[in-house]
Amino acid sequence: MQILKFLATGVNSWIQYEFVCGRGSLLTERYLSKPIGEILHNWKYERWGRKSNGLVSQSSIQSIIPEYPYPNLVKTSRGPKWAMDYGLIEEINGKESVRFAIETKFYGSRLISGEEVLKDIIRLAQLNYSCDSKCFLIVSGQNSKKGKQIGEIKKYNHKLYRFMQKGIIRGSSRIDLKALDHIATNNIYQEYNIKQLHRPKRIHIKNSEIHESIATNLGWNTVAFEIRGV
Repeated sequence: MQILKFLATGVNSWIQYEFVCGRGSLLTERYLSKPIGEILHNWKYERWGRKSNGLVSQSSIQSIIPEYPYPNLVKTSRGPKWAMDYGLIEEINGKESVRFAIETKFYGSRLISGEEVLKDIIRLAQLNYSCDSKCFLIVSGQNSKKGKQIGEIKKYNHKLYRFMQKGIIRGSSRIDLKALDHIATNNIYQEYNIKQLHRPKRIHIKNSEIHESIATNLGWNTVAFEIRGV
């Protein structure tokens, strides 16, 4: 999918630019809102903003909203709702739906835990399964830390590591939900009271795009995955 290529290339190039300008030490996951927001804004206009392509009715409005609550996950306990990092939200006749959902993970001075990655993947897969939204996970970090980050995920759950690695190498990968961390998976579903009947049986990486900059020792690596629940 072309949007994945745009996201992987755009985010990675922007990070490299920030480092060349001497702002690399300021980078965190939240800083990725700038390139992602601008790429989505352009994609929204190019793909859905024109009547001639037949994809959008005149009554449709699209908005890019950070920290948009997952519409299919209703907490059974008190506290803030789980929110996706970025949502491209379409409103038709007053009813909102999520066209694109994006979760981001950024590693540099701090590595991402395997549980953090797993939770994002499960939430995205559940959203795709329940609402048919296009769901993407973007993982970006320093080349010098890539080995340690891979080791962190591998140490947490070898099957999760193999699932993601196969998705990067082949562009596609499937795994049974029950093959992943049983405790972490059940904790997520129990928190939102999603019964077995309404869960996907498998999680599928349908596409993946990788962009790597190796021009300097401050090179970066960004992978964009499309996540589906089947």
